[in-house]
Amino acid sequence: MKCIHKAIFLFLFTISILLVFTSVFWLVIGFAITTFLYWLAVSDNGTIVRFRKTKWISYPFFFCAIILFSIGIRVFMMEIYAIPSVSMEDTILRGDKVLMSKLSYGPKMPSSPFEIPWVNIGFFLNRKSRSKIDSVWWEYKRFRGFSSIKHGQVVVFDSPKKSGEVMIKRCMGLPGDTILIRDEKVFANHGEIPEEGTIKLISRILFSDYAMATSLFDSLGLEMYHNTRGGKNYFSSALTYEQTKVLLKHNFIDSIIIEKNRPDTVYKTFPKDNRFPWSIDNFGPLVVPSEGMEISLNEENYILYRKVINSNEMGILTTDGENFFLNGVISSAYTFKKDYYFFLGDNRHDSNDSRYWGFVPEENILGKAFIVLFSNGEDGLRINRSFKIIH
Repeated sequence: MKCIHKAIFLFLFTISILLVFTSVFWLVIGFAITTFLYWLAVSDNGTIVRFRKTKWISYPFFFCAIILFSIGIRVFMMEIYAIPSVSMEDTILRGDKVLMSKLSYGPKMPSSPFEIPWVNIGFFLNRKSRSKIDSVWWEYKRFRGFSSIKHGQVVVFDSPKKSGEVMIKRCMGLPGDTILIRDEKVFANHGEIPEEGTIKLISRILFSDYAMATSLFDSLGLEMYHNTRGGKNYFSSALTYEQTKVLLKHNFIDSIIIEKNRPDTVYKTFPKDNRFPWSIDNFGPLVVPSEGMEISLNEENYILYRKVINSNEMGILTTDGENFFLNGVISSAYTFKKDYYFFLGDNRHDSNDSRYWGFVPEENILGKAFIVLFSNGEDGLRINRSFKIIH
């Protein structure tokens, strides 16, 4: 047993040393506290043994330590989220339980006691505190993580449009990027972001044999909708590039065409102004704001950035149609105080994302989604999705 304890101490010490070299010092402190608590639990030192035998002291102490440890895991390290929508299919399915790492980008500190597990119970029960449930009690603070957000990573974040809603999407735009979508393909700073293995698009599948096409769709587990237009029968279905390749291998599948979004969706995209007639398949170019980025205050930039400035930058940007006013003072330029991101869902034609509501401030970032722990579908537990790594 002593050998096991020594091995655990050596492991904790080694991890602490490695963390020093990554400059994640706050986590070093966490490991030091964990090592100390473990030492209290297993040490054969006489004083420590007497402490453990004094149950009216040791029991409450270790109970509190366990509660604090569980709070620390959820606040600083990881969290589990249930997926309620189809916006990230087929990467993440509705019913998946996703484990999110807060260590990847650094844990965001709670903005109020209502965001702290267990602790929030007491505040929910207090009527005076409950009246301030949506208030910000503490300024934004994020501890250092192991990396920064990169293109293509699947990120969990607080919704910028609805308080209390958590979203999960793929990052396609970093602070300072110029985002452009042309014919469903996404470009950042003039370079295409490759994503053929992940995205899903509503497609029109023309076929020559209805029975065989139906049987094929059933065997692949694909949802399909039978339509008739211009005298031709076809199926509509959301397909990945791989599924499209599989279907086209069969000679009774004549062709597959990506459906263009309906004309009535054009003016519903960000920034919801007819001077920017963008659609979900053809969008931008749009520059993602970054800390220190300066923009000229003109009619176009007012339309594109007024909402984010007024909502997230603690400024009040207005216009009288000729001049632009920042906090009541005539201004010709604005410098952003924060970093922002642009997110898209993999189920590209069925995703509520940045194409509709714009930018996500850095303070809304919660962590990186990295594994599906388990999944419950309409037919029960999906065993094949357990412990599936998210790419």
